[in-house]
Amino acid sequence: MRKRWLQILGVIFVAFVALWLLGSAGSATTDEERYQQWQRPIDSMTRVAFLQHHLPNNVSRILHLSALEQRYVDKNEDIEQALLTSGYLTNVDIAVTNAGPPRTQIADRLRKATGTNHVKWEFHVRSNALVVLTCRPEDVALCVRAVAGQ
Repeated sequence: MRKRWLQILGVIFVAFVALWLLGSAGSATTDEERYQQWQRPIDSMTRVAFLQHHLPNNVSRILHLSALEQRYVDKNEDIEQALLTSGYLTNVDIAVTNAGPPRTQIADRLRKATGTNHVKWEFHVRSNALVVLTCRPEDVALCVRAVAGQ
């Protein structure tokens, strides 16, 4: 009897995880809707990575979690590229001095500066002295000040 209950709970858990991972809003038709959905694939990818880390390797392989994680990364890049192409988002190169702050410090500054404004952004460090920031054109000044530490 106990084994049967564990099987039922296992099926419920798997169904819950599947809904949690795959649940998202419908397809966006406007740039504003795409912008609002821009972060969702990364949030989902983070959930999948969490599961991969906490589930046994054979379960992760059976569920194809690494492929699902890559699919979410690709979806995020597709949304970002569409928004860049339409001009809704822009890339800004920001020169930083003194070999630049670490990535975590840049992210913390951006979160602090944009948290109450619900501004979405991404960045990557191209070299020790250059940060490439992706955000809406109207948010560039705010984000550049945050990256520069002002």
